[in-house]
Amino acid sequence: MSNCNEIGSIPLKIELSQEEKTAILLRERAEKIRVQGKIDNKLLRVTMPDGSKWDVPVRKIAEHRARYYMKDPELGTFEKSYNEDTIPLFESDDYEIKDWGANNMNWKDIVAFARKVESHKMADSDFQEGWINGGQLPRLKAGACSVRNVSN
Repeated sequence: MSNCNEIGSIPLKIELSQEEKTAILLRERAEKIRVQGKIDNKLLRVTMPDGSKWDVPVRKIAEHRARYYMKDPELGTFEKSYNEDTIPLFESDDYEIKDWGANNMNWKDIVAFARKVESHKMADSDFQEGWINGGQLPRLKAGACSVRNVSN
């Protein structure tokens, strides 16, 4: 791995030692883990029509979006779409998480990863409707859908 830069009109070639190359790779990996860790510690809490509350890992919503946008020629791979496009977007505004989930996913896409955190007794609830409306706050009372960090 080498860099070739020009200072004025004199080419400058810098050779990196194996230790420097390893340190750069480790810093890059640590940064990816740090960024992914933020998403891994977020949950989207959705209140369903029956009053039950469900936590959905934001990571699963992010993965869904990254798979969709990896088709973009500028992104090209899942990793690039996830790390360079989806994560920064989701970190910048919780609304983007809710919006993608409600408008681009179905409850059946996420139910296997969702965890019920509060139950209410009401029969025949339409969880697809709760999933869609839970992500669109204007159609429900405030707080019906929220993003929060996982507390250990």
